[in-house]
Amino acid sequence: MKYDPMCATCSKECKQPAAAKLVSCPQYKKANSNLEMFDMKGNVRKELAVRLKTAKKNKQPEEG
Repeated sequence: MKYDPMCATCSKECKQPAAAKLVSCPQYKKANSNLEMFDMKGNVRKELAVRLKTAKKNKQPEEG
């Protein structure tokens, strides 16, 4: 599920869908940058996982 951009950067659990189009939120609390690496279920965010996989692939020594 995609969240409203404001909710995507918030540490609270009350995430609203992207269709909500929030203007402000009285409960908003900016998430710690370390928490931004994980989704609400505790899994590594897809974007980060792709970057880590690419970085790992690029670090492998060339065989030949």
